[in-house]
Amino acid sequence: MHVGTASLAAAAVIWATPAIFMSWLGRTFDPFSMNFYRYAVAAAALVVFLACRRERPRLPAAREMLALGIVLVPSVVYQTAWAYAMAEHLIYPATGSLIMQLSLIVSIVAGYFIFRDERAVIRAPRFLAGTALALAGVAGVILTASGGGETPTTALGAGLALTAAVGWGFYNVAIKRAVRATGPHMAFTVVSVYMTVSLLVIAILFGDLAAPFGAPWVENVGLVGSGVACIAVAHLLYYVGIRALGVAVGSMSILTIPVLTAVLSGLILGDRLTVLQIAFGVALLVGTYLALDAGLKTIAAAPDLSAPD
Repeated sequence: MHVGTASLAAAAVIWATPAIFMSWLGRTFDPFSMNFYRYAVAAAALVVFLACRRERPRLPAAREMLALGIVLVPSVVYQTAWAYAMAEHLIYPATGSLIMQLSLIVSIVAGYFIFRDERAVIRAPRFLAGTALALAGVAGVILTASGGGETPTTALGAGLALTAAVGWGFYNVAIKRAVRATGPHMAFTVVSVYMTVSLLVIAILFGDLAAPFGAPWVENVGLVGSGVACIAVAHLLYYVGIRALGVAVGSMSILTIPVLTAVLSGLILGDRLTVLQIAFGVALLVGTYLALDAGLKTIAAAPDLSAPD
């Protein structure tokens, strides 16, 4: 299996769980302190990972550090909006995860104007057909959910999910530009440290940093575990994937997350999708496969145009 494909598949499986973790942890922690502690343990895990590697990592130059700092802005927007919607139970995990996939539009449009190698993928007829089918599936699930199905959503929850989708879309493009110069491991270690400091400020202003000290040990284990797995491990896998395959293909692979999230949220939280939502979910998966397949074939046949304009 292509290393990029394997990395994106593993990231998608792990990323099916954060919405459920946040919904569960939101009963004990406020979204702001939860965000901070999850990123803090992820940053610590990444620093230990880099320190234990045999080859000594190259520290980023000042210009690379600045590029990674730019990644911070959409990342904070995404994390804050998404955590608040999930922890405050303003939207069910499955529905929110589906709305989040609209970030694909932002990533494709931004990637088209910035990266030359993205243009060959986006212009491929099979990729466009797969994207159209996948987006139709996402839209169908959202429309049936808002129409009074078994997965209702609040206006505030939907707005926060859409805000998170825009942040994630710009994050995809910004991180690809930074990763190409710095490398995925060092890049996300620096980004996670930036994020930890930023989220600490937000938590001090709006959260309760003492919450973990009075929380049950099970919730604290979930807080730490979700930070290491869903942030550190999954992001590293995703960075490897988009570095190999590009933002457009990486974004399409993430479209599989809502289906996995729907299954898990149904088993754990009792969230249920309607028959129509399931049908649209199948269309989403088929479109994802078509786009991924087209992207892999286009990249394999194209010359090396990995530098941005």
